[in-house]
Amino acid sequence: MTGAVERWAGAGLVEPPAPSCAGLHVAMRLGRGRRVAEIVERARAAGVTLGSFGDCWLAPDHPEGVIIGFGAGASDELDEALAVLDQILTTRARGRSTNAAAG
Repeated sequence: MTGAVERWAGAGLVEPPAPSCAGLHVAMRLGRGRRVAEIVERARAAGVTLGSFGDCWLAPDHPEGVIIGFGAGASDELDEALAVLDQILTTRARGRSTNAAAG
């Protein structure tokens, strides 16, 4: 998973995650122009459930981001979910590829 997250961060699709030594989730702030609701909905339509910062943030002015949980599924399921998320992050809603898709 870290390879995918580093690739997305390098392409500006997400911000680099904060270092974490515990937990079964990765929290990612989204890159400029990315909309949490759209990403979460597109993932859900593809059978992948993501959390959002808004799901667990008390203040209404929270940063935009998604939460990937990886503790409950098998590793092949995680690979499939990351492939779906990669497709969502590297293509626009209208189907146009971003510059990151080539990376």
